Amino acid sequence: MLGRNVCSDDERAKCNEEFPEFIEWACKNCDKKKARDIAPRTAYLLCLRRLQKAGFPLAKRDLSLQEWFDLGLINEMIDARRMM
Repeated sequence: MLGRNVCSDDERAKCNEEFPEFIEWACKNCDKKKARDIAPRTAYLLCLRRLQKAGFPLAKRDLSLQEWFDLGLINEMIDARRMM
């Protein structure tokens, strides 16, 4: 089962009851698995975004040009998703 590293035994048992015929699909589409599967670079950028939104003072030279670009892209994507 795919959720074995993320879920407790109780959580796995609940999913097995809820999705007995579709457990592989349920594990592949589980929010816990998705959070774990975020690429390290994306996790880093999401952390920067959270700091920035919390008011942490990021100076121009704190990030490379590529990091600023990527952070801007993540902000645009998240903001666009919220508008939907």
